[in-house]
Amino acid sequence: LDAVLQLDSAATAGFELQVVNNATVGHRQRWVQCFRMQTAGKLKVTVVWMDAVAAPAAKLSVVNNLDLTVDDGTNFWKGNGHTSDWDTLNNAEQVTLPSVAAGLYRVQVFAQHLPVAFPAGQPFAVVVTG
Repeated sequence: LDAVLQLDSAATAGFELQVVNNATVGHRQRWVQCFRMQTAGKLKVTVVWMDAVAAPAAKLSVVNNLDLTVDDGTNFWKGNGHTSDWDTLNNAEQVTLPSVAAGLYRVQVFAQHLPVAFPAGQPFAVVVTG
């Protein structure tokens, strides 16, 4: 990783990078993992997935819809800044929190709609930085 992502150790003291690659989730199922922020600061959580191909005349290009949430036991954040609804247009969602306390944060990926099923479930990756 150091060869690809070179970080200045002085500028990134306390910086954490965690990657979960090739996780899977089935229709209406939830993937959950907790991450600990060692120090207060910025927290960024991103989920991405390779979507199935939409039909040429489809109104929406996203076929399999995953939803990202992050919570700290008290506060709850949805992917891409949504508050009352869910992002149904993108195959990448992100929660960016400019200033959070040190502590435990729960990341959830929910398979809201998977009309095209993969044998082992919809694969995705999660990247957490803080």
